[in-house]
Amino acid sequence: MQVSVIIVSYNCKKYVVECIKSILEYTKGVQYEIIVVDNNSIDNIEEDLLNTFQNVLFLKSKYNGGFGYANNIGLSKARGEYVFFLNPDTLLLNDTCKILYDFLEKNINVAAVGARVFDEKHNNQISYGRFPSVTQYLLEVFPLKIIPKDIKINKSSEGFISDDDNDVDVDFISGADLFVRKSVLDQIGYFDEKFFLFFEEVDLCRRIKMAGYDLKIITEARIIHLMGQTMKISFQKFKWFEESRYIFLKKYYSQSFILFSKGIFIFRYVFLWIKHRDNEWRQRANFIFKLKLK
Repeated sequence: MQVSVIIVSYNCKKYVVECIKSILEYTKGVQYEIIVVDNNSIDNIEEDLLNTFQNVLFLKSKYNGGFGYANNIGLSKARGEYVFFLNPDTLLLNDTCKILYDFLEKNINVAAVGARVFDEKHNNQISYGRFPSVTQYLLEVFPLKIIPKDIKINKSSEGFISDDDNDVDVDFISGADLFVRKSVLDQIGYFDEKFFLFFEEVDLCRRIKMAGYDLKIITEARIIHLMGQTMKISFQKFKWFEESRYIFLKKYYSQSFILFSKGIFIFRYVFLWIKHRDNEWRQRANFIFKLKLK
């Protein structure tokens, strides 16, 4: 088996079905398996999948342990030389598996790759990211127009691929489509299950980089990501994101950097609260303030 495609589902049956259909339509050049791991949904996805598709391995978790937890269940059953982690709200636009597989077969120093990402209207979406830094957080909080134009990180930190870009070296690849050597995962370990949601792919890519491997976005490979259609924006989503951000920072960064990051984001949300008089911004500032450093 060359590629194991792992899709984690949580009450998003219709997206999983369409994602699988796109895999079956476009994937022609590699031997692959599709593994769907369900995080204890209540949408009867198992019955629909098994009635619709003949060759999908369905695994059901006894509880919702988070994104990394479910992917690790899939990894425990994966037979492929490579693993392709796909969000359920993604659609392949070409033979992405074959393109990414061929690249890794020819470039042994690269351990993980991702595709160029679009939304449903084929506008560019975030394909990759950079690890947290002082410059990145300043750019995130303050308007770009007050940052000197000669700071080139303005564009590269955004994670968008343009029509003019060749394959791009990156720090981490969007968790929507992460294609990794299984042997490297066996070497560095699977997803850290302390991350319930968000930053689990950042952590995994950080460990891949620390092991001496490169990561790239391969612009020929293309997918649509419906950008969070499986989970709407909410204060709970914000809390998961910030909790995961600080788990990541505490794992790799100094306390002084963590204090800086807390301060910069508290400033951001207090400013927005004063500007808009919306209590949600105050709640966000208060939540970050209460996050513990140790």
